[in-house]
Amino acid sequence: MSYYSVNTDRYQDIRIKRLKKDMGCKGIAVYDYILCETYRVRGCYLEWDENTAFDVADYFGLDENLVKEIVKYCAAVGLFSKELLQRGIITSLSIQRRYVEMCARTKRKITIPECCVLPDSPPIKETCDEFPALNLESEIKLLKNEGIWLDQLQVLHSMSVDELHRCLDDFKAQCIADGKEGHLSLQDAKSHFNSWLRIIKNKNQKNNASDRSSKSNKRRGVILSTDEKKTYGDTF
Repeated sequence: MSYYSVNTDRYQDIRIKRLKKDMGCKGIAVYDYILCETYRVRGCYLEWDENTAFDVADYFGLDENLVKEIVKYCAAVGLFSKELLQRGIITSLSIQRRYVEMCARTKRKITIPECCVLPDSPPIKETCDEFPALNLESEIKLLKNEGIWLDQLQVLHSMSVDELHRCLDDFKAQCIADGKEGHLSLQDAKSHFNSWLRIIKNKNQKNNASDRSSKSNKRRGVILSTDEKKTYGDTF
């Protein structure tokens, strides 16, 4: 690939935050370099050996052992597949999903070698025309199993996983009501849900504030509105 798409909220990913905290900016630089090489050379994976470690270290002027430690840390926090890294292969589910999406957009043949197929990952078909498009039903199922993403939402919105699951069901119903049958990608669905959830929470907060204000007014007594008929002559 000559380019790859980058999520604008990538630095909100708890895995990236941990990488930055424990490995510093050098960790982020090494991770970004490896992503570029992955998409540039093989598209969906990168062979990890002494030569690759040397190339990365030489580019940034780092010690090779430090580069190896950073890559191991990336696997430990889930940015790379730990199991495949032990076999000398750098890849991840997000890398392969992005690769598949880019192949579909550019009408390229999707080729993911057997050696880097992730455990429990859905089978990838060989041509873009055969690659099944996501629909709302499959999107919601996938989103409910995105553990790291759900962890981020729990912190961001102060909600439990069960609450987020119920909101995902409500989100699906809203999409159906709006005539939306699916999204361009799973990332697009995540972004849409996060925006929708923020709007819903703001509305609920405003309604709760309005209810509290109304109850407070009732405790003080009935307040006449400006257009309500005044009956000052009535007997108290």
